[in-house]
Amino acid sequence: MAIISLEKKFIFISNGKTGTTSIENQLGPYGDVDGLNTGLPGLWANKHMPPAVLRALLPGPVWESCFKFVFVRHPLDWFTSQFAYNLAPRRGSPPAVEPPGRARSVLRRLAGRRVDRPATPLPAQPPPPVARRRFTLEDVNLLHGQLHRYRGLPMAPTLLQTSYVCSPDGEVIVDFIGRFETLAADFESVSRRLGCQLTLPHLNATDHLPPGEAFEPEAEARVRQLWAVDFATLGYD
Repeated sequence: MAIISLEKKFIFISNGKTGTTSIENQLGPYGDVDGLNTGLPGLWANKHMPPAVLRALLPGPVWESCFKFVFVRHPLDWFTSQFAYNLAPRRGSPPAVEPPGRARSVLRRLAGRRVDRPATPLPAQPPPPVARRRFTLEDVNLLHGQLHRYRGLPMAPTLLQTSYVCSPDGEVIVDFIGRFETLAADFESVSRRLGCQLTLPHLNATDHLPPGEAFEPEAEARVRQLWAVDFATLGYD
């Protein structure tokens, strides 16, 4: 979830499947601003409000004075974690709740217009993730369709990690971008910047093949096509 601390002057932007549960475990006690972690169906998932929307909801001086940081992950590895979460048995997209009126008005100003997306049919029983499986082209298209059901801003789809780093016009609006691949070291850097003594636990770990081995060739090519912006913007080319 996004965590805002006026006392410590930081804003943690929650980009899902990048160690956020472990980070929330350590930073949660410092949070002192509530009410900004609701989801909006079709736009962003519960607890994962994009920074462009969050910036519009906060007073300007608060946003400007806080140290803003986010973590990202190799898009191929991010895919495997998203697949395990979204298409595991008895687990679907997290429930989203209607945001407060102010959030709705801000969203209208950002989006400019309502964008309706066609429903993406899903199989009655999605295939369960298999530990250390290799993903197929069908798997990639299935997850992409699932993500569009609950996360996809009209101006900057939140199914892209880039949306948790940049504004809709491509401007980087966070102060620090950590990487899941160097999570412990990068979180230690953040901790020093905040003046906190924090130890990052390892929570919600998943077991799967490394990115270079986890995909059939057509599937990897499709991921690189669908998430090309993330590969380029986040430096994973």
